[in-house]
Amino acid sequence: MTATQRARRSDRRAGGELTRWVKPGDPGRVRWNRVLTAQARMASGYYERPDVRECLVDAIMAELARH
Repeated sequence: MTATQRARRSDRRAGGELTRWVKPGDPGRVRWNRVLTAQARMASGYYERPDVRECLVDAIMAELARH
């Protein structure tokens, strides 16, 4: 590889099971950094807090009402 070539990133770095449904090479559909951030929050228990759960439910209900 020359100095001007970029190393190819592995598609396995983000997404896990999500890559079954969405191609990692399509950045317009999935923001992989957001996926990684959410996975880290899940692992730390962030979404188990009562105030966060309430906000999540409100956001989900609002999104469902739009469709």
